[in-house]
Amino acid sequence: MKEAAQRIHQLGSKTVVVKGGHLKGMAIDIFYDGRHYHELRSSRIETKNTHGTGCTFASAIATLLAAGDPVSEAVKKAKTFITLAIQAGLPLGSGSGPTNPFAFVLREMERYRVIQELRRAMMLLREEKVGSLIPEVSSNLGYALPYAEGPEDIAAFPGRIVRLGESVVSVGDPEFGASQHIASIILTAMKSHPEYCSAMNIRYSRDNVARLRGKGFLVAHFDRRREPKRVKQEEGSSLEWGVRDVLKRARRIPDFIYDEGV
Repeated sequence: MKEAAQRIHQLGSKTVVVKGGHLKGMAIDIFYDGRHYHELRSSRIETKNTHGTGCTFASAIATLLAAGDPVSEAVKKAKTFITLAIQAGLPLGSGSGPTNPFAFVLREMERYRVIQELRRAMMLLREEKVGSLIPEVSSNLGYALPYAEGPEDIAAFPGRIVRLGESVVSVGDPEFGASQHIASIILTAMKSHPEYCSAMNIRYSRDNVARLRGKGFLVAHFDRRREPKRVKQEEGSSLEWGVRDVLKRARRIPDFIYDEGV
């Protein structure tokens, strides 16, 4: 790919982009400006709806250039744009469906709705006086945008949700990127179940687990004694590992996941 970019550059193009979407492994494109190579990486998306991928990518670059972005920045943003368009590809017809170029705009529109839903949820938690369900380390409630890729795509409450007598309070309104902790749990679940885009941590007790099972909820747990040493050494990775471990073993995604500590 680098050799191809160099040869094309020698033909007169000031900058070159070589797509690598048909190769195995990560979806890596190469950007070459005549002096440096830049790799544009994204995870490979398992879908047959990729019709128009190159056209959408090129059109996004052209639009961003017309808007005044430098070439390198336009290509980088277009990579993000096309990745989301592929993730939201449309299953039309009996063959390969098209990418969805509206996915980026639709996801941005979801930001307002996500914040409003979290505000409504917080009002409900206050009204129901669920202070006894808040653990000593406090709680948080997160809600992800469609096709979330990182904590910046997940809204939560800054400073967490804390107990105040029988009720709960939050330091401020929900914000995107406010919680790495709850975001890692949601992102782990969304990898295999994209529709599960919200989660909250509550206080563990045997009585609570018994009540949940009595109400018909599917409850699962993980054992931290089985946690790999490398995960224990990485700060904040235990819950992510635990959720992933449960989802691998579960026939369907549980309503609640708990652990009893080490």
